[in-house]
Amino acid sequence: MSENTPHGKPISPVTAYKNLVPQAPSALRDLIAALGYPIEPKADGGYAVSVETLTTVAAELSELVDVSPPWGWRYMHGVINGKTKASAKLAQAIFAWGAVVDGSPALLANTQDVVVRAHPGQLHPGSVVLASSRRCPACRVAFVPTVPWQRYCRPQCRMAGGSDGAADA
Repeated sequence: MSENTPHGKPISPVTAYKNLVPQAPSALRDLIAALGYPIEPKADGGYAVSVETLTTVAAELSELVDVSPPWGWRYMHGVINGKTKASAKLAQAIFAWGAVVDGSPALLANTQDVVVRAHPGQLHPGSVVLASSRRCPACRVAFVPTVPWQRYCRPQCRMAGGSDGAADA
């Protein structure tokens, strides 16, 4: 097979961020400060950040990890002040945005390394694959389709699968 999960779905990148959830509040505060937004400690141990700032940050983080509808400012406020537990997806967004602030291209900040099999010369080393893989119904190999409607990985599988080929590339 072409991935580590023989017949299941690909492993979610969010899974790796579950261990970073406890660090999310301080990382979010550091990120807000690094971006130049005002964040002030309060006497009760919490932090004061404007609703406008939190709304902007929530929108940017949501866009980075494709969360729709975007997170709200109240959620960000709760996470910053330790009143609300951050989700693994929010932790992923915070650390990805931190990587962008540190100089990583935004496209690479929210990706994971995987092993990809390709014909020689077909992909540049370090390429980013922007399409989702799927399993060929005939041979069960995971592949990245060249067009969205492609169901089979190769013509031989399409013929074995009994398709006339009209909807398959």
